[in-house]
Amino acid sequence: MADWYLKRDEENTGPFSDQELEALLITGGITQEDQIRQETDRDFFPADCLPEQFSHPWGNGSTPEITRRRFDPVPLVFILLIVLGVMIPLLDSHFSSTSGRPRSVTKSNLKQIGLALHNYHEQHSTFPPGAITNRQNRPLQSWQALILPFLDQEGIYKRIDLQQAWDSPVNRPPFQQEIPVYLSPKTRQTRSPDGYALSHFAGNRLVLKQNAGMNILESITDGMSNTIMAMELGEKFKPWGDPTSLTLPTAVIGPGKKSLSQGGNHVLLGDGSVRFISQDIDPAILKALSTPDGGEPIDDF
Repeated sequence: MADWYLKRDEENTGPFSDQELEALLITGGITQEDQIRQETDRDFFPADCLPEQFSHPWGNGSTPEITRRRFDPVPLVFILLIVLGVMIPLLDSHFSSTSGRPRSVTKSNLKQIGLALHNYHEQHSTFPPGAITNRQNRPLQSWQALILPFLDQEGIYKRIDLQQAWDSPVNRPPFQQEIPVYLSPKTRQTRSPDGYALSHFAGNRLVLKQNAGMNILESITDGMSNTIMAMELGEKFKPWGDPTSLTLPTAVIGPGKKSLSQGGNHVLLGDGSVRFISQDIDPAILKALSTPDGGEPIDDF
């Protein structure tokens, strides 16, 4: 790419690249009376005799005048239509996935809880007890505290004094820590009035029993895929460290029951799968899903 030099009233300036020279022509930085030369070993010539590759704002006599092209909006409109044709489906897909995100997060969190429960079972040969109490029957620890090491929360778990009650002063700091997997994006209620971090899920107290862990083969005879382990709540959230964060599925699922999900609740089954149960489920089927060893027949749900 050649260097260009500009001469005006015996004053030389440059060098300019092709692009810089074109910019000067367009912006009026070069007049018809100016002299131009290409590289230092060539003679100056009138600016209006520049090659046709450059703009000629004044026209010239030595080369045909270049007619400035009018702006044609048709190609631009065509390009915009193509862009919109591509972007609209993508935007629709984005907003559809965004609107469904809270539900997918809830399912993902329950699946992580299910995996943690199974990893606990693999290590201890039983699922964790739903609650640990002392000899005076005072609640000490919850099942959600016991599975922390299997949720990549071992740091918080090690700060808990398991011999002390969960709400004792020594245990207050760790139980004030929010555990993301225990929270649903469908509510901003994440702390109790006294500052403890909440859980939006509760365990099935027929499976996660007090002071006793259940073995898959010996205790859950109805089948893992037919037994609810934990469920999504809609109100009365308790701290994840509270050992009383247990309930019956029939107490929180059904007509008139509140849920963070519209029309029903997500539940974690014993095999680790997550299902959405409609609030209109047959009460007999829900009761059968609640028991680990009831022997009730269960139809599709």
